Amino acid sequence: MGLGYFVGPFLGAVVILAAGTRGGFAVQFVGVVLAGYLMARMDDPPRSPDAEPGGVPLQQILRRHRALLTTLGTGALLMGAARASRDAVLPLWADHLGLHAATASLVFGIGAAVMHRFISRYSPRARGACAESDENAAQKGL
Repeated sequence: MGLGYFVGPFLGAVVILAAGTRGGFAVQFVGVVLAGYLMARMDDPPRSPDAEPGGVPLQQILRRHRALLTTLGTGALLMGAARASRDAVLPLWADHLGLHAATASLVFGIGAAVMHRFISRYSPRARGACAESDENAAQKGL
């Protein structure tokens, strides 16, 4: 879970109380600009030695994997859209219920904290499954 989903709502609630609803948009704008700056400063991931020098053109990938992309890709797209819509639908629902914008932001922050606690306790990564697979990959030279 990204840090922004946890810290952003709490910071947004404080700014909304101090500066009004437009303050929440200012927090989001600063977060987007900061994330863009950090992404621009990151190095590209290392390429495999046997990779093509210029990469594979997107058209070639789409042609080669057309059947897979039309079935599984469409399903993944729809699931992603359903998950992403909660970020738009829940604040609208909170407004419909008459919740103040700062209260709705706090609800998002508390929800993110609960999810982080749940995921960190019950995920395979927390049980060490990923550490074991990382060791196996390192032994195989991957």
